[in-house]
Amino acid sequence: MSNLAKIKECSVSEPMRTLCVDYNSEALTVLSKYLESEGHHVVAVTSIDEAKKALDTEDPFHYCICEYQMPEMDGDDFLWHAATVNSKTIRVLTAGFAGMNWHVKSNIDKLCSIFIEKPFLLPELSLKLSTYRHPVESHAAVHEAVC
Repeated sequence: MSNLAKIKECSVSEPMRTLCVDYNSEALTVLSKYLESEGHHVVAVTSIDEAKKALDTEDPFHYCICEYQMPEMDGDDFLWHAATVNSKTIRVLTAGFAGMNWHVKSNIDKLCSIFIEKPFLLPELSLKLSTYRHPVESHAAVHEAVC
């Protein structure tokens, strides 16, 4: 069995690693606690800089959930960055739809895997995430497969 296959096999039984990015610390706390109760290993950050540092860890994220209106950079731009780090990461954009520009609204299916409009019910998010449950590859495995 190849290293990549072993990693995929092992990853299925591990908790889903989820990166949550939102400037609103209260909303972030509620989301994190809910996802942890659903079995996710959550890394919660309130800035894009912190999120970029978290993406650079050895352990890849299964999901990256980001608020659209972040102070440093729009959430869709950050999710694009997350996809360049690991293309298998499921990208989730959250936003009040009225606050998004027309370009994002018209290209939502290309910018993220899942869009969920605020306010949303946490079980609704959980259901959407469950449809995308899959193993992710480690950075080392991705490098090994490409090189």
